[in-house]
Amino acid sequence: NAMLNMEFSPVTAVQEPLPDYPQEEQEIPIVILNTNPLVPVELFNLIIGEEKTAVLEKARLSGALNLPAREEWKEWEVATGMIKSGIAHHIDSPSEAKLITFLIPPEIGKLPSGSSTMVELANKGNLHIARYKMQ
Repeated sequence: NAMLNMEFSPVTAVQEPLPDYPQEEQEIPIVILNTNPLVPVELFNLIIGEEKTAVLEKARLSGALNLPAREEWKEWEVATGMIKSGIAHHIDSPSEAKLITFLIPPEIGKLPSGSSTMVELANKGNLHIARYKMQ
């Protein structure tokens, strides 16, 4: 009974001004990254000697931007292999395999024939580059 007869002080709402919002929408720059697809490739063979130098020199003369420095060419490997997956805009039909030439960075090391690697397909004029060794 005493609790019901208690008087509580009235509660009033506190009014705060709203923050100022810009009237015009601010433009937020959108960055679109062009990423090249990774495809599994079965390595057929390594290109060595003068043929390797010729492949790298041809790519350099055609304006390839992803080549290592000339001093590092001995450390990098150049290989040929077959793309196993069908990517519509890089291969004519999904069932067709495609032979490519690609670079193997020194951190991946030499790969034996028949091994598989994930290769980043390059834009036109650049060489494809192996990114990951597959087990």
